[in-house]
Amino acid sequence: MELIFHLTLPDTPVPDGLSVHQFLTQYNPDMVAADNPILEDLGFPYKKLTYGGLRAQAAVGAAALVNRYGSAAGFLFFVSSSQHDHHGCIAEDPTPRGNCYVDGWGCWSGAELAHAIATIEPTIIACEAEFTGRVKEALQMKQGPPFMPQIVELGDRDGSASQTTDAWLNNCDAREVFFAPFPHMIGALGAVLFPAYMGSYVAAMRNFTLPSYIKACAKVKATTLKVVPSVAVAFAQHPLVKELDLSSIKYILSAGATLQPEVVRKMQELLKGVCFVQTYGMSETIICKLPHNKSIEKVGSVSRLLSGVKIRIVDEKLQDVEPGTPGEVLTKAPTVFMGYRNNTEATNESFHNDWLRTGDVLSMDADGFLWFHERQKELIKVQDNQVAPSELEGIFSAHPKVLEAAVCGYFDESRQTDWPIGYVTLIASVPENERQALLDEIHAWFEGQVATYKKLRGGLHHIDELPRNPTGKLMRGQLPIKLVAKRENKM
Repeated sequence: MELIFHLTLPDTPVPDGLSVHQFLTQYNPDMVAADNPILEDLGFPYKKLTYGGLRAQAAVGAAALVNRYGSAAGFLFFVSSSQHDHHGCIAEDPTPRGNCYVDGWGCWSGAELAHAIATIEPTIIACEAEFTGRVKEALQMKQGPPFMPQIVELGDRDGSASQTTDAWLNNCDAREVFFAPFPHMIGALGAVLFPAYMGSYVAAMRNFTLPSYIKACAKVKATTLKVVPSVAVAFAQHPLVKELDLSSIKYILSAGATLQPEVVRKMQELLKGVCFVQTYGMSETIICKLPHNKSIEKVGSVSRLLSGVKIRIVDEKLQDVEPGTPGEVLTKAPTVFMGYRNNTEATNESFHNDWLRTGDVLSMDADGFLWFHERQKELIKVQDNQVAPSELEGIFSAHPKVLEAAVCGYFDESRQTDWPIGYVTLIASVPENERQALLDEIHAWFEGQVATYKKLRGGLHHIDELPRNPTGKLMRGQLPIKLVAKRENKM
């Protein structure tokens, strides 16, 4: 008997048989006026896209594509800078069903573009002029290097289902400054699809700096911040937060990792009780969001399940664990992806009896709230024990001289086990000649708070900046010890 968890509310209805464009044009939940701005390029303040303009421009673009290339089904691959108003028009292109839109990051190298093109097999490639040379280089390469990321395929129903929740967060009165790349999942949903459906306002930043982001939030009177924990930490420490009027901010949505309680409390003090919304999901699906009215009571939780989402929590043998016990989450939901493009083997490996395997370890409390423990692949297996890097990083975050911390595991051949190793970025006021003494002091302080098997056998090391992807998510695989291991494996 499978132990299946789901929300004790009726499922939110998701229309079947509609393209994203048809869904958008048939529904206007907040009765948004056609001239209401939904997307503005902060680099070009007079360049705006309106609620009605999006629909009109998308239709014109679709007609031009059909006129030039015919209506046969195919793939359009769009390569652009991180933020561009064309994303919205192309993503909601109403061309005949079967035509697909794929978004590429302008920051990709020629090799990464080559991998994407070989995998997607696009019929049309569109790009901004500055990327023409790189796209031509990618076409000549024909195939990117091995071990590149998978291309996730999402259907029209995935896009429609993602937009039918959280009216209190996504509505026509919501305003935000957005800096994450549009091709990332949080950009595709938060900056492209949600505004197109709900009529919310997004001011897009092409080049992110924290001071300019804070100033822009004050200028446009942002109601929502969508950030990863590292940006939230830096935001809370920046002097501009106390100097500018940010009273319009009502919600902070955190994605990529769970915010530490200390950061939540600091932000609520600075922004007068702002509500936190913690999300949990991945490119392949969305699972849950923490309701704003529970952001204090359940601080640290990634929330209850969204409507229509079902999960199981299983052990390493894929057997259901007892309630409250951590285990890997398996899920079924309207938002689950279709598969990995041109990789049936990887798609099949991602499912177990039609349940998507997330690879993430979570537990559920008695109230039905989920608590994230670790990504299964990132757990450090110290002899017979499992160590969660995020737990150790949370301890470091409490030290006043530590700005950021990262922990990962490395394999000790002599002992045939993994050991934890830590990296920290210290606050700017620490002189370089005092750095090592402070590291030793912090290391000793840390060791006094953890069990023996959680101690940093690999030591504690200084790092100028933690490796992160364009959205700010920590890339543990790019920490120095991991890069050394990769080089050694190639030799």
